Amino acid sequence: MIFITFSLLAAFFSTLFVRVCAAPIQFRDDSSSDITQYLFAHNYIRFSHGAVPLIWSDDLASGAQQWADACQFQHSNGQLSELPYGENIAAATGTFGISAAVESFLNQDSYDPLSPTFSAFTQIVWKDTTSVGCAYNTQCANILPGQATLHVCLYNPPGNVVGLVTENVQGSLNVD
Repeated sequence: MIFITFSLLAAFFSTLFVRVCAAPIQFRDDSSSDITQYLFAHNYIRFSHGAVPLIWSDDLASGAQQWADACQFQHSNGQLSELPYGENIAAATGTFGISAAVESFLNQDSYDPLSPTFSAFTQIVWKDTTSVGCAYNTQCANILPGQATLHVCLYNPPGNVVGLVTENVQGSLNVD
């Protein structure tokens, strides 16, 4: 059992390394750590649900930043691109970093494979989704009492497609 787990972890990280290093990512000096954190937080949960690692999309991140900058604590409903995309948003006051935001996506709903419903979790682990772009704004004063941080993540291709949940979401949501 330990060997199988080690083998799976080794496969995950080697796949992640190849996909991230091969992706045409243009890091900005101030955001490379953020990109790494968003990818790690997403791919950690994807790995445990049998989905391949996501790669970063500067185009999706640009759309996410546009929405975060507008401090709109609601879904964009397709306003950011003519192409379809999936979307997760989260906001909180105080210290609300990247890993906490992605964890909040997972805590928004519980998932039961015997009675599947769509959620932020199912978008994160959706097997057909291959790329993500995320952004945040720490200066949103109009969405919650006090200064709030808004995180926005966009996904391509979008998940949560009616009729495709069985082949795209594996396992149940077990977040501690």
